[in-house]
Amino acid sequence: STHSRASAGTNQLLFDGASIVRSADDVLMQLGLDHSRYREVHDRRLVPSGIQADVLAACQDQPSTLDMIVSSVGCPVIEAALAAARLEQTGWLVEAGGWFEPTTSRLSTS
Repeated sequence: STHSRASAGTNQLLFDGASIVRSADDVLMQLGLDHSRYREVHDRRLVPSGIQADVLAACQDQPSTLDMIVSSVGCPVIEAALAAARLEQTGWLVEAGGWFEPTTSRLSTS
């Protein structure tokens, strides 16, 4: 229920875009281990636009540092950092050791 305090955490996860898990098959599918029902998965993330789209595009071919992103996009470092942080928060980018790359990148799965 949306009115129950006990459901607040679960409801927040769903609001933030967490996948619904009905069975172990759903978990396997989200981990990329079950492709038999792949067509059922719908990406509910908002498509990045503006500077966020530019930052995401700057990271497509190779992992990029913030300096590389700023150089590629041509924006102030604070704008690039905020855009990268928002993209990471919404699941479009992952960051490790100062390097950013798309979550769907072939590089992030190897």
